[in-house]
Amino acid sequence: MEEYDIIHFQWPEIVFYWEHIRTKDLQEMEMQLQKAKSLGIKIVITCHNLKPHLKRNQDMVALYQLIYEYCDAFVHMGEYSFKLLQSDYPQAKHFIIPHHLYDNIYKFDKGRNESCVKLKMLDNRINILCFGQFRTDEERDLILKLRKHKDMQNVNFIVPGFFRHRLICKRPLEMLSRIWHYIRYRMEGVEFVNRVLSTTETETYFCACDIVFIQRFSVLNSGNLPMGFGAGCVVVGPNVGNVGSILNKTGNPIFNPYDIDSIVLAIKKAKELLSVNKGEENKMYAQTKWNTSAISRQLAEVYRCLKNE
Repeated sequence: MEEYDIIHFQWPEIVFYWEHIRTKDLQEMEMQLQKAKSLGIKIVITCHNLKPHLKRNQDMVALYQLIYEYCDAFVHMGEYSFKLLQSDYPQAKHFIIPHHLYDNIYKFDKGRNESCVKLKMLDNRINILCFGQFRTDEERDLILKLRKHKDMQNVNFIVPGFFRHRLICKRPLEMLSRIWHYIRYRMEGVEFVNRVLSTTETETYFCACDIVFIQRFSVLNSGNLPMGFGAGCVVVGPNVGNVGSILNKTGNPIFNPYDIDSIVLAIKKAKELLSVNKGEENKMYAQTKWNTSAISRQLAEVYRCLKNE
């Protein structure tokens, strides 16, 4: 440990390989943090989440709080978490560095028509992409409800990660539940991909769509936001966390995730923004402000600031 100047946490859970942790693990973690501080090593965390996504057992939540208490610096992707945690941890430094653009991974340079042909979407309806793995049945039910809404008849909801579970598992009741859900969604007419997409497939989905819809009820940050911008789409998301503050600041529609009328209105606004090339405006904004080189320079400056203290 002595050879390090900075320890930077991204997701605290990865220290324990995303597995369940115990109280004695927390005790060991605190001992290591104390040792790092005694050696003059700076502790930094990027706030991807305020708390664990789904494994919210008491010790996992405590792991976040423990690391927060020892941090010298917090890196935030937006104003929401900046204001919240700056108030809770005033002894640390706080920086806002936006989510990077993934421009070193994805090249959103395919034509819309070409991409639609590859995905067999040949009609002239507006394509709305709901990307990433759906985390809860609440998110799935929201899309099912929107697909049936009278004002969404000229819209394709593209949901490649709608249901992504192995149908065969060791627990018989769980396996039956998965099979039932799989059949239920297929009978609802939902087409989804029950596997992780390749880079090329991901590019094709984004390039085929006009609007990116962030289907989360509770979220701090979302990689779908910069990806949607990078692909030249209008982005629609819930008015929560950093997602809400960024979309509002950039003039993209936001909604109350618990109000279906609010969601429908936000989608209608997004459709209107398509006619004034809002997607291209988003792309230019992201390429200028969120490119990987620019974000890397900002992070390097944080490290220099801490090292020179």
